[in-house]
Amino acid sequence: MAWSMSFWPFGIDEQKVYNEDLKISFTDENSEVTGIYAKTTEEDRKKELQDRVINKVEDFVKAAKKLKPNTEPKEEDKKTSFNAAKTALENIEENQKLLKKHTTDDFFSVAKETTSKATLKTEIKAIVDNCDT
Repeated sequence: MAWSMSFWPFGIDEQKVYNEDLKISFTDENSEVTGIYAKTTEEDRKKELQDRVINKVEDFVKAAKKLKPNTEPKEEDKKTSFNAAKTALENIEENQKLLKKHTTDDFFSVAKETTSKATLKTEIKAIVDNCDT
């Protein structure tokens, strides 16, 4: 799955903020979680989550926020697309915050592994699904 800001109904001048480095691409939530849990220590899993998901999403959200304030379309046909993109961005940010918390607590401890995997899948899936909007 790959998502670019190109579906956002912005003028070409505003789209210059976007570049290929900001494209988010994931396989699916199962593959991402499997890759994270392939690491054996809590610290390595936290780093893998940071590198695999959090950093990619962070860069994208920053660029999207640069575009958002000045680009609300006047045309009715573009407002629907804009509002869908805005809602998707809010959902991505919400799940991004949840993922960030996992790098600072005992989320990846052995005792919590079963519930942590399920939670991580849900949060990554929410980002993947909203990137598909």
